[in-house]
Amino acid sequence: MRNALRNGFLKIPSVGKSAVEKTCYLCGKLINKELKGRDHIPPKTIFPEHIRKKLNLSKLRWRWTHKNCNESYGYDEEYFKLSIGASAIDSPILKYVWDDLKKMARKPQTQNLRLKVYSEFISEVRTPNHIILPGVIAKTFETKRIYRVVWKIIRGLYFIEFSNILPETTPHYISYIQKDAPMFSTELLTILFHATLAQKEKGDYADIFSYWYYQTDKKDFYSWIINFWSRHPFFIFHHLPSCTCEKCSKGCS
Repeated sequence: MRNALRNGFLKIPSVGKSAVEKTCYLCGKLINKELKGRDHIPPKTIFPEHIRKKLNLSKLRWRWTHKNCNESYGYDEEYFKLSIGASAIDSPILKYVWDDLKKMARKPQTQNLRLKVYSEFISEVRTPNHIILPGVIAKTFETKRIYRVVWKIIRGLYFIEFSNILPETTPHYISYIQKDAPMFSTELLTILFHATLAQKEKGDYADIFSYWYYQTDKKDFYSWIINFWSRHPFFIFHHLPSCTCEKCSKGCS
């Protein structure tokens, strides 16, 4: 068993179901009974209301967390669904995301979020030579918030797959894979991406969310691909929580 404590995070062994059930994977601390809540991985919020009613989400996996830890991501998760989902071109999910957006328009408390998403559409798109492209609409994102949600999901998947805590401060890399654009700046990342994609696809609701993961032969880090609504893939890799390299030591200090 690895050290029981490292930087305030409880390390859960690969056995001991009761220990896993009593630990918040977001903060790594034991959960007080009166403070616990369930967190679905991926968040239920990525399923538009129509889809939630249509599908039986009983297979959607979840883990106990501190209620406050989970709720601290709520606003960003809602933003993720609306901002990313609203640009799921050619996907049936797009209509249902926009239905949710229209319903939010009737709620005063969501005005700021709604206006934020609307403002991210750019109707005047120019080439590098400043030529306007007719009929082209671009969509921007608040990358920090999008990646915060992606990293939370990876930490949840890691907890599910390996019964161990992946600290938030673990050094990691996240990239959004854009269609018809160069994926990565180095050949190594491209090779790692395809090695990950060659693994078994996982996810009980693949049209909404699926994922792949890969561990290098040296077992020094993991890589993941997570795909939302069959349109929005993200590539992630990170070192292991037990890594003692200089970068990880600084990241977890």
